[in-house]
Amino acid sequence: MRELRGEGKSEATIAVVLGVAGRIYKFAARRLGWSGTIPTTLMLHSERPKVSQAKRRPIFTGEQLEQTIAAAHEPFRTLFTVAALTGARISELCGLTWADVRIDDVNDAEIEFGWQVDRHGNRGPTKTDGSARTVPIPPELALVLARHNRVARYTASDSFVFATGTGRPLQQRNVARALREAQRRAVDAEGHPAFPASTRPTARARRCRCHEERSRRCTRSDTRSPRAHCSRARASMRSPSSSATATGP
Repeated sequence: MRELRGEGKSEATIAVVLGVAGRIYKFAARRLGWSGTIPTTLMLHSERPKVSQAKRRPIFTGEQLEQTIAAAHEPFRTLFTVAALTGARISELCGLTWADVRIDDVNDAEIEFGWQVDRHGNRGPTKTDGSARTVPIPPELALVLARHNRVARYTASDSFVFATGTGRPLQQRNVARALREAQRRAVDAEGHPAFPASTRPTARARRCRCHEERSRRCTRSDTRSPRAHCSRARASMRSPSSSATATGP
């Protein structure tokens, strides 16, 4: 605990580390005949991580949600709109197929959430039966999804609503990056940043996203390798004066 805090680990991270360690000891006791004492069970309450005291993530206030959606690019703008009006998890949104979206009658439209996508892009049922649900949606959202369907490359019933250029589902980390990017670009009615500087994404979060959407810096590159795209973009971000060299003519 002391060493983890000394390394700057958050209370939530420390709780995960202790949980994994405890599971390892329990597995050894159940399956391997180990008969020792599980160290994590000996910790006093005062020694355990204080997850409730961890720094809370900023939430949308006022018009920030609308400003963020307006600053997002497609297909993330539509994805964020669906998330805002349905309360669905990112994994559930990434797992949506057109068979789950019923928008033929915009006045009786609904979305069925019964699947999710893990961090490796594999689609599977929701974690619990109670998580599966059908959510009625307003006509305005049905029209947004209908417009998204008209411009989508993959529109078969088993195609993902929010898909990559190859038809695979969007990855959760790419959605999170797109959200940070939209927050960085979001401005209020007077043109000022919608979010305080402390909540904007870091330079690490702004790195090139070749698998999410080709950035302008990447598309101007004279190479076809995604790895080279990313390395050139990172080099240009580290050294702004060399951006012309990194991106090519």
